[in-house]
Amino acid sequence: AIIVVYNVLGNFTKVTDWISGLLKTLMPFIIGILIGEYLIYKMFKVRKNYKIEIPSFILISILLLCFIAFTFYPPIIPLFEDPIYGTFGVEPKRID
Repeated sequence: AIIVVYNVLGNFTKVTDWISGLLKTLMPFIIGILIGEYLIYKMFKVRKNYKIEIPSFILISILLLCFIAFTFYPPIIPLFEDPIYGTFGVEPKRID
């Protein structure tokens, strides 16, 4: 028997398709979390004085600046396109 699910878009979908889509979405996240936790475990187990504070601060600062820049000035590629209005980035609005 094939179990069918009514998805958000109003289409009927097989449960296997829904589960495979969910796994494709979540697996990179789960793998990243597991790798990060393993690395932290190894660092705490060895208890050496790791000098990672400065590179970590620099990396987080770069990521924050990229986030801010891409919010207002995104590259013109489909990944950054607003699906409703077809625009890119945040457009300023005048309040009168």
